[in-house]
Amino acid sequence: MTDEHQLQPRPDQIGSLGLGSEAGSELVSRGQDDISALMTKRRNSVYLARVMIEQQGVMHCPKCGLIDKKGNYVAQPIYLNLSPFHEGRCAFRDYDDGFEPLMSDPISETYDVWTGESERIDTKAFDEPDYSGSWNFLDASGKPITEARFELVTRFSEGLAAVKQHDKWGFIDHAGEIVIKPRFDDVRDFRDGLCIAFLGEKCGFIDKTGKFVIAPAFDDLGEFSDGLALAKKHGSFGYIDSSGSYAIESRFAEADNFNCGLARVEWMRFRGYIDRQGTFIYRRMKHRKETLPGLRGSIVYRRGNRASAPPPGLGKFIDGIAFLRRDRRVFEEECGHTGGRCDGICGESLCTCDLSLRLCKECSFCLCGDCTNGKGVFLDTSGRSILDGQSHLLEPLADFSEGLGLVRLRKPAGKDGPSHLYGFVDAGGQMRISPQFAAAHPFKNGHARVKLKDGGWTWIDSEGNAICDKSFASESELHDFEGGFGRFERNELSGFVDANGNTVVEPIFEWVSDFANGMAVVTEPESRKSGYIDGKGETVIPYRFDHAEAFEQANI
Repeated sequence: MTDEHQLQPRPDQIGSLGLGSEAGSELVSRGQDDISALMTKRRNSVYLARVMIEQQGVMHCPKCGLIDKKGNYVAQPIYLNLSPFHEGRCAFRDYDDGFEPLMSDPISETYDVWTGESERIDTKAFDEPDYSGSWNFLDASGKPITEARFELVTRFSEGLAAVKQHDKWGFIDHAGEIVIKPRFDDVRDFRDGLCIAFLGEKCGFIDKTGKFVIAPAFDDLGEFSDGLALAKKHGSFGYIDSSGSYAIESRFAEADNFNCGLARVEWMRFRGYIDRQGTFIYRRMKHRKETLPGLRGSIVYRRGNRASAPPPGLGKFIDGIAFLRRDRRVFEEECGHTGGRCDGICGESLCTCDLSLRLCKECSFCLCGDCTNGKGVFLDTSGRSILDGQSHLLEPLADFSEGLGLVRLRKPAGKDGPSHLYGFVDAGGQMRISPQFAAAHPFKNGHARVKLKDGGWTWIDSEGNAICDKSFASESELHDFEGGFGRFERNELSGFVDANGNTVVEPIFEWVSDFANGMAVVTEPESRKSGYIDGKGETVIPYRFDHAEAFEQANI
């Protein structure tokens, strides 16, 4: 065996080492030294979990603490708030200001204005009350990193965390030393050495010394991606380069950060994707009756400014494919016809009305048939449907996940069974798992939940094979795989199966979390206290907490 082969870990080792990502692929290619260093780092890792304990004699006022994998306290339960660890630091609050205890970052909910889906994003709280200097950070030993207290803090990113003092934002390092004095009205996390910072209502980019490298001349900014940053000024969006000059002029009513070399934009009556030169690779007409009250663009994460009416879906590119949701009204109302009268063939074949023919000449390919029958589309980065020639048979249903896209096939008339069958295609538009299921969900961690023709639900692997003989009455009884195990429910109690479908934890718990770092949080039905089990279902930390979170790496 050559040295080259000796450097390569087995595929199963890649998963266990956490090397299944892009960064992991790079490590594998670089050789054994890096893999050995990673394994050494993992052996030296400190894993802690956040737990809550009710105070004796005080109802509904729990305190938070940190435990290690033996169940010993690293930080006693004396804190009102503990956030997740980021870069070896955990934010805490110990001042009783009457607010509910929590174990999360200061967060806000916003919408992806292109898909209409909400997501929770770590952000800075503009309208939060003054916490009177109650925030600080713990390290992995459970000790505060500084004696100072801050009005509000954010998670660490690239070695720095934003802190608020006297209503202004600055930054501290891992030792708790202030390295950028508080003088900004708002800041975001550092990324690639730059951070968006506000002075008044205008923002620019600062470096890690606190100096503006792009002057605060914009109403809002997005992070750099593919060498360009989204910039809002005078009510419209464009894209700037690293010098702060416009690489794509500001002309869009809505816009998004670049992803896979493309960005979602709205221009005049069109929505679509542009490349880094600002050229549309795909566009479609916006419905003339659509209104977007209060819409400010998908880069706006400031609290209280979320989109109130997200437009229909132009999906993000995942695995090089974007999922576009369709709305039949787009072409039907524009051409003045309804689905049953537009040339007599809308919904069955291509629309041939004057408007659609004119639009087809402007587009890189024809999707009029999809527009009028309401089907979704899988689009590649060249702006073409990967199901070209099959769109009348297959209907895309969700974003790509793990290299596979969920599709639905309409069953031919006269045949028994479900009216639709579900399967999966790859990024080339080739059928990977033939349509054979009565319902299905996208893949996650190597498995997908599917409904069999007999009505039962189970998991399949990436080849389409059921991993176990057992099936469940409803989709709510089984859950996506996490940490190598699939969670399921029987008679309102929860258990786990392994990747081969074998039951490793019987359904005896009132509630269970997903597995993470070899353990899962479980709640015992009688006492309703939480503890921890391992992958064999053995209790490793007894049930003594009122609430508990998964173990996470706590050191840098």
